[in-house]
Amino acid sequence: MSYDQDDLVGQTQSADNYISRNFIMEYLNDSVEQLLEIKNIDPKIDVLEYFTEYFKTVLEGNHILYRDYTFVSSTPYNRACFVQKFFELFSQFLFREETVNCIEMHSLVMLICVNFPKHIIEKSFNIASNEENSKILFKNFVYLFQLQFYYDEFLNDSKEVFENLQNKSKSNDSKNFDKNLKSFTDSLNRLIDQSKYSCPSKNIINQVKAELDDDWDYYKFLNKLALNKSLTKNIGKLPCYQDLNEYQDNFLKNEKLSKEPKIEKLSVETKANNGNFKSANLLRQKSFLNIANSFNKTSSTRDVSSSTDSSSDTDT
Repeated sequence: MSYDQDDLVGQTQSADNYISRNFIMEYLNDSVEQLLEIKNIDPKIDVLEYFTEYFKTVLEGNHILYRDYTFVSSTPYNRACFVQKFFELFSQFLFREETVNCIEMHSLVMLICVNFPKHIIEKSFNIASNEENSKILFKNFVYLFQLQFYYDEFLNDSKEVFENLQNKSKSNDSKNFDKNLKSFTDSLNRLIDQSKYSCPSKNIINQVKAELDDDWDYYKFLNKLALNKSLTKNIGKLPCYQDLNEYQDNFLKNEKLSKEPKIEKLSVETKANNGNFKSANLLRQKSFLNIANSFNKTSSTRDVSSSTDSSSDTDT
C-alpha cells in the first residue's frame, strides 16, 4: 500500500499534535528520570515491567501522590488528578457543615504535595471572600480550588482583563451592566482564542454570562464559573457540584467508600517484591490510605467529643 507525501505529512502532524496535546513527552521524560534513579538502587530492575507499572499509575491518577509541585502542576491532567485525589482523601468533610479556612486547607494539601504553594489556596479562598481568615464550606472550597488550580494562568489573565475594562469604564451603575459584561466576556473569548494554556470553553463563558445579574463583579463571575456543571464535566474528575447529594447517598451506602479513597489497594504479600517502582508505588498508596484512615479516626473522635460535650451541657 502506497502513501503520497501529503498523506505522510498529515499523519506526522496528527501524531505530533497528539503528543503535544497530551503532554506525552513530559511523562516519558519523567518515567526515564525515575527509572535512572531506581537503577542506582537496583540495577537488575525489569525495565518493561517498570514502564508498564509507571503508566498504569498515570492512568489511575496516583502518579501525582507525594510528588513535588513542579510535577503536580506540569500538565492539565496532573492538576485534575491532584484535585480528584484531594477530594477522595478528604471526602468526609463533604458531609459536614463545618467551615474551613485557608491555613487548614493548605495543611491538608501539603499532606500529598509538601511544597504546594499557599498562594493557590489563598486565591481559591479569595474567590469566595476577600476578608482575611474567612471560612467557607469544604465542598465549596473543593470546586473553587479546582477552578483556581486547573485554570490558574487563565484566571491571572482574566483578572487583568477585568481590571483594564474597569479602569476604562466611566460608570459602574446598572445602566452599563449589559455593556460591561458583554465587553468582559468578549475579551475573555478573545483571550481563549489566543491562549496556549487551559481555558474554559466559550460556551461555558456564555453560560455563566447568562446567569449573572446586574450587580455582578469579577468574583461573582468566578463563583458561577467554579460551580458550572459543564466546566466540571470538561475537567472530568469530580462529580458535579449539583450532584453532590446523590454522590453522598451512594458514598454512605457503600461502607468501603466511607473508609478509604477510591484507589486500587495493592497487596503487600503479592506486590512487595516485584521491583522498586512497584514498592514505591505501594508505599505511596499505603501512605495515602493511612492518611485517610487517620483522618477518619480523628473525625470520629471529634464527633464523640462533640456528642459528649453536648450531653454534659444537657445534664447540667
